[in-house]
Amino acid sequence: MTRRRFRSFLFLLFALLILLPLAAQTRRAPRAKPSRAKAPATAPLSLASPPVQPGQSAPARFPAEDANGIAAHVFHGARPGPVAAFLFYGFTDEAAFHEAAEATFGAIPRASMQGTILVLSFPARPVCDGQKPCAPSADRAWRQLAPAILKASRFVIDVHQGAKGVGAEPYAFIYLPDKNPRLSTYVKAMARASLIPNVVELREAELEPLGLSAAALGHLAPQSLALNHPAISVEAPAIAGGAGEALRNGLRNLLDHLKMTAGSVSWQNRVNAHTLADLPPDFFAAKP
Repeated sequence: MTRRRFRSFLFLLFALLILLPLAAQTRRAPRAKPSRAKAPATAPLSLASPPVQPGQSAPARFPAEDANGIAAHVFHGARPGPVAAFLFYGFTDEAAFHEAAEATFGAIPRASMQGTILVLSFPARPVCDGQKPCAPSADRAWRQLAPAILKASRFVIDVHQGAKGVGAEPYAFIYLPDKNPRLSTYVKAMARASLIPNVVELREAELEPLGLSAAALGHLAPQSLALNHPAISVEAPAIAGGAGEALRNGLRNLLDHLKMTAGSVSWQNRVNAHTLADLPPDFFAAKP
């Protein structure tokens, strides 16, 4: 019995010596762990001059190729993302414009911000007859720069200050694009996220019976929406100082809504809906 067991043991050992190399050849090679792709680096912003490095903010001129361009203030995030253009109208002093831009967006951590905030300074909307804005002339700064702004940005927010009929609270004017309900819903949500209590929904054709137009009002939103880029226009009593604090808070909250800043919550408020017929006839007139 012992000899038989010994022979069986030798046979099993011999079989294992034959099978083990075959098993090694058929064994699958271990899968290589997928390497995590590095996040793309953010390049210096060259839309304005001088260029602004990622994670920094600085005064500049826009567009970059124009030495006599308009005053700009750039907040360039360290992470890649869209460009949101904020057009601040009504500052006669350039230093005051930069102070308002810093007061609005200066506290946002650029190290965690995605994309770029491009704040531009434009003159106040001219009023000819004391009630209605003048028809825009060919040399109006915003009309000349409109193509460059639309090309550079993903979102456009016009902010006019000092209109006579605004009162104490700002108004958001939402231009509804034709046959694009998804974009209409998007811009309505932008208005709610900006915490503006009063909203006027309209189409540009509705301004014509009143002798107005988006161009005369300085509203760039219709042109932006035509490119499927969300945009709203704001009429506000002020941007700077205590009177503009609520608006500045709302504009920062809007950036949370657009996923550009790392706010924990993007609040949206209920709004009071208005029509153009509800507004006083001199609503857009400059305050004396």
